[in-house]
Amino acid sequence: MPPSQDIDLTGLVELIAEHRRKRDTGTLFLVTDRNETIKLVLQEGVIGALSYQSIRGQQALNPIRQINSCKARFYQGVKLLPVNPSLPSTDEIIELLGDSHNQASGQPLERGGKTPPRTATKNTLQMASSLDALRDILVEEATELLGPFARVLCDRYLETATDPPLQAQLQLALNALAQDINDPEKSRQLAHRVMQRIG
Repeated sequence: MPPSQDIDLTGLVELIAEHRRKRDTGTLFLVTDRNETIKLVLQEGVIGALSYQSIRGQQALNPIRQINSCKARFYQGVKLLPVNPSLPSTDEIIELLGDSHNQASGQPLERGGKTPPRTATKNTLQMASSLDALRDILVEEATELLGPFARVLCDRYLETATDPPLQAQLQLALNALAQDINDPEKSRQLAHRVMQRIG
């Protein structure tokens, strides 16, 4: 059995980034301080599947972002979940988890002993509006496809988004809505219209 290590959310972000750099294939298996299990399957450093307890896919990201500490083991060459092609990119997942740590601690992650300035970056949506404005746009566009229930869904998918929101957070919401719409062409149209309006 591979050795385990005790890590917090910052350590998890760094561990994922390390496996990404090394292009590892296998499963990162975590047990939280509340005895909940998390699995992240990597294929040559790319996250291809993830789960939190029985929650799979991108919906597992929100509870993963809330963890305080966990024990981690990496099972080289072992894939404990089937690949999920609808996940955000590995870089977006790393960014989203890293941003969760920043929001909780009030400080950005330190890299190499230096603290990067907390300013607007390319990862922050480039729009002169707030999370509320983005939510209104998303609800308005999604209502055409999903009816009045769109507001409930958009509120749920943006529940933990920062203000201003990040690109990865918007992409997570769009991916989740795409699963609800269950029509690839309509989902692409929704994403296109939303991006046009916030661009």
